[in-house]
Amino acid sequence: MFVAEYILENDKVETVVSFEGKEAATRILSKMGLLRCPECSEQVRFRAGKHRSPHFAHLEGSQCVAESHDPETEEHRDGKRALYLRLKELYPRSEVELEYKVFETSQRADVMVIHPSGEKWAFEFQCYPINDDIWRERHDMYRNADIKDFWVLGSSLYKRTNNVRLRILEHAIRMEFGHLVYLEVSTEEFNTLEDGFLSNFVLRDSKRINFNLKDAYILNSMRWWSQALSDWKDKKEKDIKERRKSVSKENQPSPHPRSPKSKKETPSWVIREEAERLSRVTAVDPDSVSQRYELLYRERDSFAHEMDPVQISEFRHMCKKHNFRTSSFPGVLNLEVRLSCLIRSPLQLWQLWIYDRFIYQKDIVNGEDIVEAMKRQTDIFRPASLDNAPMHWSFTVYNFLRSLDDDLRILATLNPRRTVFQITVPELPRFTNRGANIRLKMALEALSEKREIREYTPVYSEYRSLLSEGSKT
Repeated sequence: MFVAEYILENDKVETVVSFEGKEAATRILSKMGLLRCPECSEQVRFRAGKHRSPHFAHLEGSQCVAESHDPETEEHRDGKRALYLRLKELYPRSEVELEYKVFETSQRADVMVIHPSGEKWAFEFQCYPINDDIWRERHDMYRNADIKDFWVLGSSLYKRTNNVRLRILEHAIRMEFGHLVYLEVSTEEFNTLEDGFLSNFVLRDSKRINFNLKDAYILNSMRWWSQALSDWKDKKEKDIKERRKSVSKENQPSPHPRSPKSKKETPSWVIREEAERLSRVTAVDPDSVSQRYELLYRERDSFAHEMDPVQISEFRHMCKKHNFRTSSFPGVLNLEVRLSCLIRSPLQLWQLWIYDRFIYQKDIVNGEDIVEAMKRQTDIFRPASLDNAPMHWSFTVYNFLRSLDDDLRILATLNPRRTVFQITVPELPRFTNRGANIRLKMALEALSEKREIREYTPVYSEYRSLLSEGSKT
């Protein structure tokens, strides 16, 4: 840690930042045993050297909860120091504090900026891939305390591949903010992942933008930004306009009615980029409701894109059996549930398979039977290989079944472990409209994250009514 305290003769508490002020004076305070941890009030010592940044450390045998639960690495120390120094440059009239204690929530932000207006910004440099539940709790506490939080990830989490399988932490941040920011401490360079299409925890076709920390600033109180990002955004919009003009000309009716040329379809990349353009009202709110709706709307045209031939054959067979089409495929069978990243197969494939084999026209479903059956279907279902996976992929199956119980009552729990369920409807009611199924999916995913669903209330209520009408008596 970079911050310690010591008590003056008048009982006033003075704060010491390890890399600010005179090092000799800090060493004297340390040798006299006067420095204390702001969190636990235990004694700390000043440490510095040729290969490590100046910092304070607890004595051996310390009982400090913060130290034992979240041991600090050199990367974390150097990263938050770099962010702190840059933010002090950007906001000279604001209070910029290291390791700031938020008393309302008992959190300690890596860096806190307190503006003259009273607005607070918390900056977190996260180097360890914590669970999404822990991240969500921290994010929600900041939000409840009316503090805007900014999350920067360590370079050890950064992957330099075209199609990135996100960790659970990265997925949670990407879903919340619409982009990911990484900091390479050794070069003080930001790496950001922009745009792209997230499907079953795989981020495809994302754009990587690199820029130096000294050139970075906060755009519209929302996110880290730079001239490199502005240039990329301007070029992207220009390219989209040119491509749309080109496609428009190609799709114009032929002046010769008898021409044998068939009408050309709009390329998929145009559809995807047009969805981005239509949904982004501003450059700082890329994960808006409208954007997500537009992307999901177009992704339905390529539901089998990520499947191999065996999976495609099985998926099409089941869709034909239940008369599911692109528009009518149920939103309840395409849900991002907690830990869905642990199953590599596409959501719509394994969730439809569970419905077809174990729920459709059945009375009781046992989650253990589903897991055992999926283990035998190795040509269709493949577990994901993720770093720091918190649980076995079977928990994903149980989370899906419980979502059908908690939110819609399609299933009703029969045992305390919530692994056996009574099936309340002989078959799923369906919307024939593509948009309604997408809004239902978004409503259920919002409910699972305990977010408001005002935008989706009508379609959610309508589906609940259809379930009530079709429930078993």
